Amino acid sequence: NRTHWIDLASGRLMLAGARQGACTLFFIDVDAFKQSNDRSGHAAGDHYLTELAAILTETIDDDALIGRFGGDEFVALLPDAGSAEANVIAGRIHQALSAAGHDTDGLSVSIGIAQWRAGETLDQLIRRADVAMFAAKASGAKAVSM
Repeated sequence: NRTHWIDLASGRLMLAGARQGACTLFFIDVDAFKQSNDRSGHAAGDHYLTELAAILTETIDDDALIGRFGGDEFVALLPDAGSAEANVIAGRIHQALSAAGHDTDGLSVSIGIAQWRAGETLDQLIRRADVAMFAAKASGAKAVSM
């Protein structure tokens, strides 16, 4: 999944560069996932990840490329999405998770948002979004843009 996502995302960034379009990357990490798994069991954790994937698919534009990046990490590449739109989408993700009742379970997500810069590689974009995600986690913010 990760390798396939990277291949597809690299192609989409090349297209964005060719047409000089905007592109945004979300790096999404589940907060306190290990503690939740330890408390509720792996089946509950798997269910949460499945629900999170469904929420991401429902709240992010159809043109986005969404994938599971690692254990409790997801990425989403949003073509033609600027900073303001990205922040609105991040808010919708948090609202949908809250409506699903997961905030009462102690589960939430931190979202790092990075706007692609012309000439930037996918690895560089991912690193910046990852740094933004850790900044969101450290500050208690739901999402941080870099």
